[in-house]
Amino acid sequence: ENIWSLCQEPNGSRRVQDFLDTASEETRETLLQEFHGHAVKAMRDPHANHVIQKFISVMAPSTLQFMIDELVDRDGLATAVARHRY
Repeated sequence: ENIWSLCQEPNGSRRVQDFLDTASEETRETLLQEFHGHAVKAMRDPHANHVIQKFISVMAPSTLQFMIDELVDRDGLATAVARHRY
């Protein structure tokens, strides 16, 4: 099972968050790669959004640029995500 699908489940999301607390930087970067192309969807997901928040708190800002790029890629998307309940 890949990390992206695991993060969309309640228990899987918690397991991934806990794992990120102790994982090496290299492992975190590898896991983060699975969110390329899925960042906005994850931000709107009731479980995966917590993993996104964890990545933001444990990763270097430069590794997260793809999330910003996905947000600004479509007009009005950043505003919609900011107003989303998750």
